[in-house]
Amino acid sequence: MDLDEVREGAPKIAREINEDKRTGCWNWHGAMGGPHENLPVAPIAASNRSVRRFLWLMRAGNISKKMTIVNTCGNDRCVNPSHSAVRGAFVTLFKRKEQRAHDCHHRSA
Repeated sequence: MDLDEVREGAPKIAREINEDKRTGCWNWHGAMGGPHENLPVAPIAASNRSVRRFLWLMRAGNISKKMTIVNTCGNDRCVNPSHSAVRGAFVTLFKRKEQRAHDCHHRSA
């Protein structure tokens, strides 16, 4: 899927995305939400939803609600499905705990 397909299928979402030709990231310029305010969100079906998940579903079809779409490039604002991966809830929870422990260790150093 490319950004032109998003523009055609979801123009309101596409208006909030700028493509970085150098990195390939699709930088989200809309609202950010989630517990750490680092999740690109948009009003989809009458409530704020993950833009990454929405674009993944456009590209690949339905996935279990227990699965999470995570960013793989390290850019919190990137919503490019090619820079995303599907993870199970347990793996995602473990990674978040691992990251928090890492962050706490570096803050105290």
